[in-house]
Amino acid sequence: MQFYTSACSMVVQIPVALFMIDYEYVTERLDSHMIMCLFMNGIFFHGQTITAYGLMGYISPVTHRYVNCLLRGYIVMDSALKKVGKMIWLNRETVHVQ
Repeated sequence: MQFYTSACSMVVQIPVALFMIDYEYVTERLDSHMIMCLFMNGIFFHGQTITAYGLMGYISPVTHRYVNCLLRGYIVMDSALKKVGKMIWLNRETVHVQ
């Protein structure tokens, strides 16, 4: 199942990349560090996909979706609270309460 979704995305992404990428800009900034980061990103994405499909074999899809929704909600709430905390800290610095 993962093969067909990946194959379909490649059919769409490769022609778009050929027409939309500014190759001069990319070649100026492409170095060994960037290549290693892209390679590691692909490896970790592949590992995450395999882990998700393995987990789906042990639990029901509904449970997987429910836990995924909880995790995403936690991430959104955590990032929002961190931003609010930074904004409150900035307000304390700029507003002098008497």
